[in-house]
Amino acid sequence: MLISFLWSYIFTRIFSPEEYGLYGLVLSVTLTAISVLTEWIGQPVGRFYSDYFERKELHLYNYAIKTSIKVQTYLIIIASIISLGYTAIFVPENTMLVFTAIVNIVLNSFYSLLLPMIPASLNTKLYRILEIGRPAIRLVIALLIVVFIEKNILALIWAESISNLFFLLLMMKPIQKLLFTDLKTDVADLSKGKETFIKFLKFGIPMAIWFFCSQFISLGSRFVIEIYRDSFEVGLYTANFQLINGISGLISAPITLAAFPLIMKLWALNEKDKIVPTLENMTRIYGIIGIGIIGGTALIAYELVKIALDPQYIDGYKIMLPLVMGFVLWNASILGHKGMELMESTMTMVIAITITAIVNVILNFIFVGKFGYVASAWVTFASYFIYTAIIYFKSERFIKWRIPKILIVYTFYMLIVVLLLKYLFTIFTIHSVIMSLIIKGSIFSILYFGPVAYYDFKIKK
Repeated sequence: MLISFLWSYIFTRIFSPEEYGLYGLVLSVTLTAISVLTEWIGQPVGRFYSDYFERKELHLYNYAIKTSIKVQTYLIIIASIISLGYTAIFVPENTMLVFTAIVNIVLNSFYSLLLPMIPASLNTKLYRILEIGRPAIRLVIALLIVVFIEKNILALIWAESISNLFFLLLMMKPIQKLLFTDLKTDVADLSKGKETFIKFLKFGIPMAIWFFCSQFISLGSRFVIEIYRDSFEVGLYTANFQLINGISGLISAPITLAAFPLIMKLWALNEKDKIVPTLENMTRIYGIIGIGIIGGTALIAYELVKIALDPQYIDGYKIMLPLVMGFVLWNASILGHKGMELMESTMTMVIAITITAIVNVILNFIFVGKFGYVASAWVTFASYFIYTAIIYFKSERFIKWRIPKILIVYTFYMLIVVLLLKYLFTIFTIHSVIMSLIIKGSIFSILYFGPVAYYDFKIKK
């Protein structure tokens, strides 16, 4: 979160909203392409590691991974040649832009493919190094390029590519220890290896569609803003989106680092009766944090944006609250649909996210033209709410996602605290922006998290 804050603080002061808008559009294309190219195999990589490890059949898992890497390499080469060829012939002035994007897509794709194996194998130390080190190195490299070589928005994309390459090389050794054994001695039955690969495909291809739609919901609105408004508004939206996305990463960390590997492990050990209460407990903890983050954002969004971003971007603080509410729901729904992943019923998720994406497109085209980028943020929230609701009701057929009712009480309590503090701070004005952020954030944290934590962990154990 802090690195995301620094990124926004530095580069919104170097680049104009129009330039940052171009960066946002390039980012939307590259992230969507990366999802399509990697998630069809990245998801089964994380999903099935515990299964094959417990059955002592990692050689079959290895075979599927190696085959997938070959297929992915062919896909990337073909896509790269087509993209560069088309650009060189029809829009040659954009050749450098497309080349930069392709390099980023290639390196990010391989990094994204291998990364899920790290938390799946419960190597949280390396996972933390990768997840913190990569954006930190990216920040340093981007700054060096902009300051010493050229002030060009493409420097931000090149920094991403170089950091991906560095950390891809860093994690190769532990990945080799996990996976890359000699297939001649390990895969005696080649047909079983092929069956494993087909199993990966059956699970992964629907997940690739799911990820494409999820990226579309998250990033596609920038193109609608560009169509109906201009690059300036895309820049405002992108900068504020990235800032709040750092906070989203903070609140989803308990799910990423703890819940997912544990749930996969319980499933692999056939301890299915423990999964529902584990999901419920993780939802409870996540809900407490998420509700608190929503309340805090409602109070300090303006101060946060004023400190973090250049004055040109301040008006974008209006999208912080709907985006945070959306991210909280989205991350909760990912926890809720784990039962569908475990039972390999990913088509249910695909149908749900497709419906959500269609609604998102329709609402964006209806409201963005009239109300601008702020409407897009509220459409994103509405889309995530729809997906979460579908997952909640559909989970009955798989592994039930129980949402603790106490979270409703905590939500109302948070609203009371926020409204009370908003009223108090209209009476007692704090002129310093930094002091306003610290005081509001501290008082809210004490009033909300203090009683909730005491009740939940001390009284209810």
